Amino acid sequence: MILSRYLGYNLCHLTPVTRNISGLGYGDKDTIFALSTPPGKSAISIIRITGDHALPTLHALIQSTNKITPRKAVLRRVYSPITIEPIDRAVVLWFPEGGSFTGEDTVELHLHGSPAVIRATLRCLRGVKWLRPAQPGEFTQRALANGRMSLLEVEALSELVNSETEMQRKVALSHMEGQLTRVYEKWTEQLIGAVANMEAHIDFSESESLGSSLAAESMITADEVLQSVTQFLKDSQIRDRIKNGFTVVIIGPPNVGKSSLMNLLSQREVAITSPTPGTTRDIVECRLEIGGMMVSVCDTAGLRATSDQIECEGIGRAIIRAKEADIIVAVLDVSEVSDFPDVTQSLRLIGRSINCDILKIMTSCDASYILVNKSDLLDNRPEIKNAQYISCKDNQGVSEFLESLSVRIGTLIECGLNDDVIIVGERHQYHLTEVASSLSEAIESTDTGISAEYLRHSLYHLGHITGKIGVENILSRIFSKFCIGK
Repeated sequence: MILSRYLGYNLCHLTPVTRNISGLGYGDKDTIFALSTPPGKSAISIIRITGDHALPTLHALIQSTNKITPRKAVLRRVYSPITIEPIDRAVVLWFPEGGSFTGEDTVELHLHGSPAVIRATLRCLRGVKWLRPAQPGEFTQRALANGRMSLLEVEALSELVNSETEMQRKVALSHMEGQLTRVYEKWTEQLIGAVANMEAHIDFSESESLGSSLAAESMITADEVLQSVTQFLKDSQIRDRIKNGFTVVIIGPPNVGKSSLMNLLSQREVAITSPTPGTTRDIVECRLEIGGMMVSVCDTAGLRATSDQIECEGIGRAIIRAKEADIIVAVLDVSEVSDFPDVTQSLRLIGRSINCDILKIMTSCDASYILVNKSDLLDNRPEIKNAQYISCKDNQGVSEFLESLSVRIGTLIECGLNDDVIIVGERHQYHLTEVASSLSEAIESTDTGISAEYLRHSLYHLGHITGKIGVENILSRIFSKFCIGK
């Protein structure tokens, strides 16, 4: 069999019809393909094909022109459509136009997850003249272009694909299900009403009582939306930490167990541990999930007076990072306890030795902990103030510390894991700030014509967020963050 049989084309004269969509340079009539699962060895790998020629391509791959039932998984042998050489046995599916993710004819090949199988399949697809490899996010871009998804849903999908923690997953899913859309739609409806009232006030200015009533009603609505947007922006800045995570910086003198604590928290050998003081000289950082939140934990150089220039540089970096931290964890040795039952005295002395007020830095961050390590060396634990005992060697007290840290992080974001949380990115924050500014100008202006113009300007920026207007210039940035097969 020859490949042209399945399309009825002469392959030598097949020229794809292309048209730019929203300035992205993608051809909306091209039939595209991509690996939709991560590359590498796995049980199953999925290759997607979408476009006008998806179904004929499937016929060519399985070497059959028999009718295929839509949305029904069937087991078929897959061949190279060029050489007719068998490649694999795979489960294949066809989703007709209008009933697929992209809104176009779409084919999925569920192949064995062998790198050799995937390479062979992709290689033969590249050899088909009416197919081309997809660009990053192009499948989702087609879903948007064909009305299968809104711009807000596209952004939420990007958040979901890139979510790393339980909370990030929940937030992204709530956005996909329309929680954010409903907020913006409510504000849009209110502002449309406010603009209509203001326009009516201008049109019926001869009727003083009617005009004044409409203008007053319009300003009341504008103020209500302004208060809502302002509070929304304030809450979003607090809850943005769910997306970007918290920074926890571990500080303390050399050889007190900072690196050991780092390794315990990460459950792997991230930092080098050694009995030799000054082993850690630079920032060692790893990202963890603690209590459903993303946390960057930083191990730092031991704080002490030293003439070693490299070690001094490491100590300086440790202090800078501590000043930027959301949470500071100071680690001390049990030997400090006998001298100072109030361990903050030890930190004060350590700070003096390096000309730094450690306690001031700790009180200026959102939360701080003092851990007294090597408690396994004590027969009796004397009472200590403002600190808690742990033993990195025996893993004593570490789980309690983690639980306390998790609770504290939950408090800092002012919401629990089961709460409805809305988080918006920089693009949304910019336009919402413009909405708030325009509404403030509208309310403060004594000229009804100017107020009406500012109200329209606020609607314009809401339209930018939802994609109702001016969407072209932001699509490339959104889709570039997607993987190839999405």
